[in-house]
Amino acid sequence: MKNLLIVEYDLSETGGGETVAVKLANEFSRFKDSNTYLLSICTKTSKIPYEIDDNVKLVLWKTCNKKVLSTILLNTKRFNRFLNEKKISLVIFIGCVSSLLAMFIKNRGLRIISCDHSGLINQWSNKKTVLCKWIQARYCDHLIVLNERIKEEFERKFKCAGGKIVVIPNWFEKPTVDYKYEIDSKRIVSVGRLSKEKGYGLLLKAADIVYKSCPEWKWDIYGDGPMRRELEKKINERSLNHFLSLKGNVKNAADLLPGYAMLVLTSYREAMPLVILEAKSRKLPVISFDIRTGPAEMICNGTDGYLIEPFHVKQMAEKIIFLIKNSEERIQMSCKAGENLEEFSKEQVLLSWKKLLESI
Repeated sequence: MKNLLIVEYDLSETGGGETVAVKLANEFSRFKDSNTYLLSICTKTSKIPYEIDDNVKLVLWKTCNKKVLSTILLNTKRFNRFLNEKKISLVIFIGCVSSLLAMFIKNRGLRIISCDHSGLINQWSNKKTVLCKWIQARYCDHLIVLNERIKEEFERKFKCAGGKIVVIPNWFEKPTVDYKYEIDSKRIVSVGRLSKEKGYGLLLKAADIVYKSCPEWKWDIYGDGPMRRELEKKINERSLNHFLSLKGNVKNAADLLPGYAMLVLTSYREAMPLVILEAKSRKLPVISFDIRTGPAEMICNGTDGYLIEPFHVKQMAEKIIFLIKNSEERIQMSCKAGENLEEFSKEQVLLSWKKLLESI
């Protein structure tokens, strides 16, 4: 029986990486002849905002330091003891931060997979992040990336050997019911961690414009993070309290999407935002900046949503207002939203994972 370990830095946070870690653990725990452990290295609170299957052996560590590298160093001996005690044969690191532990693994017979969920070139100016990703690629047997463009970036910049970089997209959970689009909805939704890379400063500027034109509408934001207090303050300063609402973390936020008229993303960078797939499968039009990777692989501009010139706030606001005022356009986009999602289905993605795991 194989003992498999999935490692995430902090499962008390909400984000794409954390979601993927839990989903992989839940699915892998159903494989025959395997035990699946899910480790959170620096768990800031004991409340985990995810549903974790009973078959998953959840391990929460709380040895943390303000500096990420210090936290990793504090946990290296403990991590090696854990690998030996549980007789782990395969480790899957989620994200480059948790992957730093791979440098200190003493059991050289252990197989290591690392998953990148944020791309490379879109963070090339951040030298600390680039170094972290170089370590991530260096100390693993396989590096999982989300699309061919990111694979090419790693191979070109880090001279990774052929076959080391493997493209496996994230999957989305297909709705169990066939949702009907709520044409009478007057609510916009955004979902994501409240952090700078998600572009909430840009969102506030767009919201200013939209509110002045459509004050009867509402805009809800699901997620939490380090920018919460700052955003609350700015929402108050802009007198947007009755328009913008910070809803915090919720379990299964995707199940709330059918009550909304559209999804809006304002991120500076993404790799593959799952919320786009979740929204499209629930018939929502999606509006996003056309950043280097992510949205363009999932949105057909003008058919099921809009791709906006990066960080052009006025253009973003104008497209939101256009959809608000043109219900027929929203209906047409809703009808197209559920198309071309098969490559991101759970069945297809798990098939790719099983093929990789059987090869190592």
